[in-house]
Amino acid sequence: MCNTSKFIHNGVGLASEADGVMLETLLAGPVEARLRCNGGKYTLMIPELALAVSGTDLAALFFELAAKREERLKQFADEGVMHWLQPQGGVTPASNFQPSLKPFFVKTAVVILLCAGMAALVGQGIKAVNKGLEMKIAAVSSWSPEKVESERQRIKGFSDKLGPVAREFMHMFREGEPATPTIAVDGGK
Repeated sequence: MCNTSKFIHNGVGLASEADGVMLETLLAGPVEARLRCNGGKYTLMIPELALAVSGTDLAALFFELAAKREERLKQFADEGVMHWLQPQGGVTPASNFQPSLKPFFVKTAVVILLCAGMAALVGQGIKAVNKGLEMKIAAVSSWSPEKVESERQRIKGFSDKLGPVAREFMHMFREGEPATPTIAVDGGK
């Protein structure tokens, strides 16, 4: 989003005060250029600003490049895009480190809340199962001896019917031992 408010500084319209500070920092810094020589012709360039000049007089090329650099930097300041550049000479603008961590902290808080909610739900479920188990144990402990015996006989009859099937499964999972077929005996029922 562009900031349309303008500030005037030395006759140059600036998009923000920060752009003005950045412009002053860059203009006060050294002019760093790359040099390429081919035959007797020199090319000086600043790739970061997309500037290049060519000719045979190296000193004149340097002054021409410095003037174009100043013009380009003022253009960037007018357009409000100085944040695209890094100042030369080791001076860097203030970092926006804290705002960049805001999404991380929001996501972390959401994950913590979800984990706490899941822990509460699991805890309530365990509590309910425990209470139900206590009630059943209390009910079994109050049975009469006759009821205990009848339940024991019922479980014994069930295990007698289920025993051959369980033994067959046990043979299936033993290595090196063939499964023996079980013959079902029907008592004439």
